[in-house]
Amino acid sequence: MSADTPKPRSLKVLGTVFGIVGLIFMLYSGSVELHYAHTRPRVASVQDGRIYLQDTHGTIVYLTREEHSHLNLLYGLALLFLVCFGITVYLEMKRKKLR
Repeated sequence: MSADTPKPRSLKVLGTVFGIVGLIFMLYSGSVELHYAHTRPRVASVQDGRIYLQDTHGTIVYLTREEHSHLNLLYGLALLFLVCFGITVYLEMKRKKLR
């Protein structure tokens, strides 16, 4: 095994961490989205800055720029970690195939 190739155990641990963190971010993102769907106004208000439409399973609410950005950041982080999880699974499968 070359020096730059990750050890099999470290790759599995890293993949597990990516998967768990991605799942946590996904669940938290969904929780925040549902919270917004139940607590934010259903009518846009330019004066309050609530101009960002959020449709959650047919429930339309309006978010501020900060709320909208926060929700997008959470979903983006979830996607990032889940893609990293997928990459580690792919690398592990490729490593096993080369044995």
